Amino acid sequence: MYRLIGAKLSEKNVCMISKRRIESCTIRSNLKNGEWKKNDAKFLREIHHSSLKNDRKTSAFISLSPLSRSSIRMESSTTDSSSSPPTNTSLSSRAPRRGLMDWITSVNPLLLKVIVGTLTAAAYVMYLTISRADFMQKRYIKKKLLTPLLLVNPPITLHRKKETKILQKFFDSPPSGPSVLIGPEAAGKGLVLRKIFNGRKMTLWQDLRQNPVTNGEEFIVSFITNAGYVLSNPGSMVSSLFGIGGSRTASHSNQEIDAALAAIAEALRAEFEKGWPNGVPVICLDDIHRLGTCNDLDLDKGGKVSDVPHFLKFMDWCIHISDNKLAHVVFVTSYSFAHLDLDTHAAFRRRRSMICIDYADDEDIRLFLNEVAKHYETIQRKTLPPEAIDNIVECVGGNLEDLDRVVTGLTRGDAYFNILRSMLTDSIVQIEDHLEGILESASKSESEIVKHKLFDKFVRFWNLMEILHKDRYVNKRSLVVDVFHHQHTEELENLLQAQLITYVNERFADPISKKPDSIFGLLNSSLDSIALSAGSPKMRMAMGLLLKDEKMIKQHKWVQQQIELRGIREKEANTVNARKLTMDEYVTRFQHLEKLIGKEQDWQKFVGPEELQRRKEWILSAEKVLEKQLEEQTQSLINIRAELLAKSNPT
Repeated sequence: MYRLIGAKLSEKNVCMISKRRIESCTIRSNLKNGEWKKNDAKFLREIHHSSLKNDRKTSAFISLSPLSRSSIRMESSTTDSSSSPPTNTSLSSRAPRRGLMDWITSVNPLLLKVIVGTLTAAAYVMYLTISRADFMQKRYIKKKLLTPLLLVNPPITLHRKKETKILQKFFDSPPSGPSVLIGPEAAGKGLVLRKIFNGRKMTLWQDLRQNPVTNGEEFIVSFITNAGYVLSNPGSMVSSLFGIGGSRTASHSNQEIDAALAAIAEALRAEFEKGWPNGVPVICLDDIHRLGTCNDLDLDKGGKVSDVPHFLKFMDWCIHISDNKLAHVVFVTSYSFAHLDLDTHAAFRRRRSMICIDYADDEDIRLFLNEVAKHYETIQRKTLPPEAIDNIVECVGGNLEDLDRVVTGLTRGDAYFNILRSMLTDSIVQIEDHLEGILESASKSESEIVKHKLFDKFVRFWNLMEILHKDRYVNKRSLVVDVFHHQHTEELENLLQAQLITYVNERFADPISKKPDSIFGLLNSSLDSIALSAGSPKMRMAMGLLLKDEKMIKQHKWVQQQIELRGIREKEANTVNARKLTMDEYVTRFQHLEKLIGKEQDWQKFVGPEELQRRKEWILSAEKVLEKQLEEQTQSLINIRAELLAKSNPT
């Protein structure tokens, strides 16, 4: 629907409109009846184009604009009542009232943009002021604490009733200092805690495997955000307003981080003053050793936590929280990270409690594998033999990563022995690479002393494999004494980093209550409880296979032969040196005797005949002793060289 708006129409246009008055009336009648035809629109367009074509010099203009039904009725009544040619008032309708925005736009369009921008900025400032106010931040944190924790169920679920019962009782009691949960890699530390905390209120869960960070600031910012606190976004206004965009590595001021930690502490204190109606708060930091890398902390090439200011600040805050009994703070990490990094903080070392989670018992693994066997029989339509379960338990044990690999392979239809063979091959290659690396370094060295030290290192690791294969748990102090001979303990850390060995907790009786479900069964509070084991059950089995391998046995014998040869050469060199000294002394005695006999008359006048005879006899007896020593040393040297020849050319 269109309206003709014009002024000062030319005579040609007026005549044209008069000639088509009947058609115009037809259009209006169609509109009154609620009909609209394509010819009516075509007629109005023809009027518009013909007016522009015939009268370009006039100031008249004709435009088409949408018509409403009210305007159509008004124009229809005006046109029907007059038979004279249409005038300006008959062709145009009354102009609509102009609002404030129309007036602003017509006066200066830039003014509208300024007003809209000012209002938007004011709204943004008001939003920041309200949303980041102290009372709102505490409300966010409280809402986060009161929201039940929802964690994704892991692929492997073991029912570890003993550990679950002990830790459940421990976390339901008031805290006293931070706790460090340690254990072998993939032993199920996080799995036990997930089962305890899943669906639990008053729990803040920080998983560094799921949300990896690269430095201390990213870690503390990630924790604060996870607790519900809203930090400022150093990015653009849009990213701050809507929470999108921005830079993850942008710096936050120390004042803002301190304010955030204080707000979290106040929210926890409020729950403490209420008597913990929703349970004791728990802050769990899973896989904390992944800070910086996928392995242990390695910031700035070997840096400790003492070199990371933000992480030190967080540790101080954790000590404050746990000492004031506001919440449990649990660090889930490896043994090496706990002792070599976390314990570098003196106050943390004094206050922390060490809790060790070992691999699951074989009985728990068998129960799980029996359930897997039922599922396997349903999918593959064949049974899993009992000897297969025994072999899996012996090879994999409680390592959840390896167990998941076995279950996935069985579900896929792979034979269990092929899966175990593949896993053992990987472990054997890992051990062989370590041994070959030692020999390669020895072959590249031109110093015999360095080679000898590397050969000794090879033998020490071989002896360590024999002990770890024989006994599942070996006391650390006994290894330091028997294998490393009170030194070379730095090799243990390298083996830990390579995951060839791991620290575990020896299972000893509770010295106080003698109850199997006591926390003292997990607390690492005794020197005797610090034990070493193979990096995983499959690693222990791989060590046993290598110890029986003929080629590895020959390699070990060759290394021992090189050590023995060096010992024989050292013995030969010492014998030659001793024989040389004996010969020098014999020559000196012989020269003294020659001088004494050559000037016998002078010596007889000076010391007398009796003293001269006594000196002759003494020199002659000393020469006999030296001659005997020379004979013994010569024979010893002959024997050593024969032994050296035999060792150099074994049959």
